[in-house]
Amino acid sequence: MRDSGKHFPEVDENPLLSRRDSKWWCHREGEPRMKTLAISCLIAVSILAPVSASADELCVGNLTEDFNDGVLSPRWIVTGISCGSITETGGTLRLARGTCLGTGTVVMDRTHETICGDFDLTVDFSLTNFTVPSAGSRWASVGVRTTNLAHQAVLERYNRFAPGDCTPSTTNYKMYVDNTTNCASTIVPTTVQSGRFRMRRAGSAILFYVWNGSWVLLSTKTFSADDVFVVFYVGAEASNTAFTASFDNLEIRSAVPLAGICEDFSSEVLDPIWQPATSCGTPVVSNGELVLAKNAGCVGGPYVTQHPQVSMLRGDFDVSAEFHLSSFPIPPVQNPAGARWFSLQVHPVSNTSTGNFAATIQVYSRQVGDCANYGRNYKAFTTNPLNCASSWANATGHDEGKLRITRTANVFRMYYWNPNTDDWQVLRTEAGTVRDVVVRLNSGTGVDTGAHVGSFDHVMINANNVECVGTAVGVVTADCSGGSVPLYGVLVDAYEVGSGELAGSDTTDATGAYIIPGLPIGDHVLTVVTPLGYTAPSPEVPVTINFGETSTANIQLQCLPVADNAKGMGFWKHQVGVATGGNGYAEVDSVSLCSYLDLIEAHFNSNAVNQVVVYDPAADATCDDKLLVAKELLNLKGNVGMTARARQQLMSLLLNVAGNYLSLRKVVSADGATVSQAITYCDFLIDDADFANDATAKSIAELVNDGTEIAAGVIPLTTDDIAYAPKDETKPVHVFALEGAHPNPFNPSTTISYSIASGGPVRVLVYDVRGALVRTLIDGNQPAGRQSVSWDGTDGRGSPASSGIYFVRLESGGQSANRKIALLK
Repeated sequence: MRDSGKHFPEVDENPLLSRRDSKWWCHREGEPRMKTLAISCLIAVSILAPVSASADELCVGNLTEDFNDGVLSPRWIVTGISCGSITETGGTLRLARGTCLGTGTVVMDRTHETICGDFDLTVDFSLTNFTVPSAGSRWASVGVRTTNLAHQAVLERYNRFAPGDCTPSTTNYKMYVDNTTNCASTIVPTTVQSGRFRMRRAGSAILFYVWNGSWVLLSTKTFSADDVFVVFYVGAEASNTAFTASFDNLEIRSAVPLAGICEDFSSEVLDPIWQPATSCGTPVVSNGELVLAKNAGCVGGPYVTQHPQVSMLRGDFDVSAEFHLSSFPIPPVQNPAGARWFSLQVHPVSNTSTGNFAATIQVYSRQVGDCANYGRNYKAFTTNPLNCASSWANATGHDEGKLRITRTANVFRMYYWNPNTDDWQVLRTEAGTVRDVVVRLNSGTGVDTGAHVGSFDHVMINANNVECVGTAVGVVTADCSGGSVPLYGVLVDAYEVGSGELAGSDTTDATGAYIIPGLPIGDHVLTVVTPLGYTAPSPEVPVTINFGETSTANIQLQCLPVADNAKGMGFWKHQVGVATGGNGYAEVDSVSLCSYLDLIEAHFNSNAVNQVVVYDPAADATCDDKLLVAKELLNLKGNVGMTARARQQLMSLLLNVAGNYLSLRKVVSADGATVSQAITYCDFLIDDADFANDATAKSIAELVNDGTEIAAGVIPLTTDDIAYAPKDETKPVHVFALEGAHPNPFNPSTTISYSIASGGPVRVLVYDVRGALVRTLIDGNQPAGRQSVSWDGTDGRGSPASSGIYFVRLESGGQSANRKIALLK
């Protein structure tokens, strides 16, 4: 990748995509590239009332800035530091004012991004050595300003003015707009040295808050609806005492978010994102750039186009690219006219009579006779009109630069980066039909047969990101003698046809229903991890996923015949005793016993709905090792407690089920409770830390093992009736996986299950559909293996979240995964 020193306009990272790099926003060194792009349709949607950004700026999306990069650029610019220092260190932005008069200012680079329309901004602050001056003032503030600096709105903290001009004149929170006098501002006295600020815009009003157990409204002011950028500011008047203001955890929720994708060509593979065209040359990715070398002796040239099934643009967008020309001579005068180009384009996905519109920026063209200024130039055209109809700018000697195309409503604008003014310059504005388009990077000639070589890099595509996915739903039932019954706790996996990749999973709820969102469009097959006592007539159920649609695929299992001949605890104690070297005759050999133990471990220990962990051998245990663990559970020694006796009977019950001596479906109580409910309830009683309940658990399991009916009301009929199915046996014991949430949809709470491959830092976060962080569920170290966490449907401040779709994100060991969940109220 080539660094020209001029960075593209930057947008905030979408939490479902890659993180921002300190040099290039779209990719952090050492992190995997954005595989999400391979399954994303980039589709612009409006949230709340749309507000158009200025022609030469980009709206920042939902932004979270934790100041952990160690560098301020390219997002932040130090615009003034007349007294002190400004650094990003220790995960905070620190503005340290020295023992002198003056100010320090850090602003969001408005040539890179601005905040458009309504927004909600919060930030943490901390102050050191911030004493009350005897006269004059000192301040530490965060605010927003319009791009032309004619207005400003600042939430300012801790001011002290000359005695007599304002009351109170001690330390305080305050705010002002348009630099009005301080007395015109709302003032809240305080001596707090740290806290959290908030400001939000609703139409033409800006509201200012401070956190005091809840948000306290300071004031509401009228403010222009212009695009704004963030500013951090410290300073003093008539006071030269040093102090430091630190800011952290800036969050912006924007009503007009644009999520960005940047293609830096750090992979040597174009597919599946880019489709190459080998006309008079072959597109090649080399050294982090897309090289388009046009061959001599032919007309045309190589190009690449976004694959419309994996990434297309709908609605408003902003596309830019950096180019470098290695060899690009001006073609000779020819008749008919000759031309040579290197261009960034957008093309309609389909060429229909109602919307055949293309917008193109063309670089370095040569025509003959029909136009003035026909040497090297920037120019633009739409729907291939004559070149003379296009605006152009001289580019002689410019072998590298940047190109850009935007669409707002039905207006296309084409730009080039002017190195003289260090800004975007509009080449042409055209009206065009709003329709689906794809990006094309093009190189070629018309008439002229000469050769040339150039490359593209850092292609930035800004649009609201909506995954090009669909959803699979259905019900898993079993065809038993009593009719079709729903199965609870069955794991359903969706695999992509062709690649064979596991695309998503879910576990059935109490009604047998599953929902697997976020599946890439195309053909999939569904498989179930079969629970004990059932079989799947068809190993795979096909389903086709269409963009934005829900596809239904029901799965029916069959019940296996069961001997229904449960054995008592003494039977299993004897079998294991003989298998471990004891005297006597065994009906069940050691190999069969170990297979039963493996089934218990797979179906009960790792169940997605309820883990019943009674028998728990080491991961590398041999058959002999496993039998010894079972022996310790069954052959109790001495005067043991009731917990051990309850576990002894429950272990025997699990062996009855695993050995097919007893069906999970069998009714064992007078009021209709099943073996499955008995196991689940016994497990609950043993694990509830109330030792008085262990006797009840022992009695229930013992009665089931002995074939005695249990009285009505002993086992609550509300106990989950689980079809105990194992987790996917094809996965390693310790893998990185976000297995999903149960129940889903949910109200009021859901449990999120996941696995991590190795111990270390783990984060589990919940985002809304706008990409705004709603709640951090886990942020700390966890051991390798399967974990779970519950979400009660509230945000980080304890307020109830609204009904709708949310995304759970798991981050661990440099990997990340996302799952969609639904909160229904």
